[in-house]
Order: sequence, then C-alpha cells, then structure tokens
Amino acid sequence: MNKLVMVLGLVAATASSARAEEAEVKRTFEIQPSRHELSVDLGYQAGFGGDFGSPSGMKITGDYAYRFHPIAWFDLQLSNTFGFGSKDGRCVNSVDSTCYRGGWDVGVAAGVRLKFKTRIPLLIEVPLLVGVDVLYNRNCGDNGAAVVVRPGVRARYFLTPRIGLGAGINAAFGPGFHGSGNAVCTTNSYTDFYGAFDFMVGAEFYL
Repeated sequence: MNKLVMVLGLVAATASSARAEEAEVKRTFEIQPSRHELSVDLGYQAGFGGDFGSPSGMKITGDYAYRFHPIAWFDLQLSNTFGFGSKDGRCVNSVDSTCYRGGWDVGVAAGVRLKFKTRIPLLIEVPLLVGVDVLYNRNCGDNGAAVVVRPGVRARYFLTPRIGLGAGINAAFGPGFHGSGNAVCTTNSYTDFYGAFDFMVGAEFYL
C-alpha cells in the first residue's frame, strides 16, 4: 500500500512538473524572445490643419526597435505618405480647376515604444516618438518640413514566438515650416500647423 502511495505521489509530482514546464514555455512565448525587432506597416494617413493642406494618402512605415528595459524599447521609424485626396484649392497655373494640395511626406522619427503583455500572446504597444516630416510634391510649391510629436497605440497578436500581426492608430502634430510657394497660394515662406492621423496594419518580427 505504501509503495502504491509512493508511486501515485511520484506520478502526481511528475505531472505537476510537466504542467509547470508547460506554463513556463507559454510564459516565455509571451515575453519578447529577442532584443532586436523589425516591423512593417501599411495603411492610410488623414492629414488635417495646414494653411494649404497636410499630406493624406497611402502610408508605409518601417521600424527598428531595441529593448533596453523589460517593457521599454528604443524605436527608430522611417515612413512615407503617398499623397492623394480631395480637391481643396485652385490648381497652380490654372484659373478654373481645383487640385489636391497636400503633397507627399517622408518622415524620420525616434523615441520609446512601451510594450505590455497580456494573458494571451497579445502585446499592447504604445510608441512615443518625435521626428521630422519632410513635405514635398505639394501643388502650391510650398515644400518644407514639420517637427512633430508622434504618439500611438497598437496591438500585435503573435502567431509564433517571433512573428506577430496587428493594427494600430497614430497621431502626428507640430509646427510646419514652408518655403515660398506659387502666387496662387502664397509668395512668402510661412509657418502653420501640421496634423495627421493614420490607421496601420502590419507585421512584427523578432530577430
């Protein structure tokens, strides 16, 4: 009888150990397995503000992130908005037609991305970046640059320990500095407010 009790105890201990190891594997799956991460996102940016429009259109971003704290990562981001939109002003060199004036922009930003684990393999991420958006291809010819703050939030669901898919929203706002443009719009350099929201979907890869 004592031997049977000992055997049953050993089996129970082994099962408990196996469950603990399984839980540890799951817990490791939820934690970032690397200090280095790349992500690519595609979506739409809606610009607002701007005396002669802010860029709106299809947007693509790429990020490199390096973990320096259990929840904090250094984040370097490159992006480009391929502008298109509604006709919001008279076209340059035209007296009877209207054009989209917002143009395109290419952005460089850096800062911190905070990552929070959940009970499932889902990460909630909060990027807090600052950067510069270079404004070009504007119909008015008033190209320039904006210094922006770029906060956001997104969720990534991990299909494997190293590959996650998800979506997020971001904002960007700050002063925009423009050179002199066509006389239809302005003849002098000027400063205005640059603003934009974007909705992005994409993938994240731990290296």
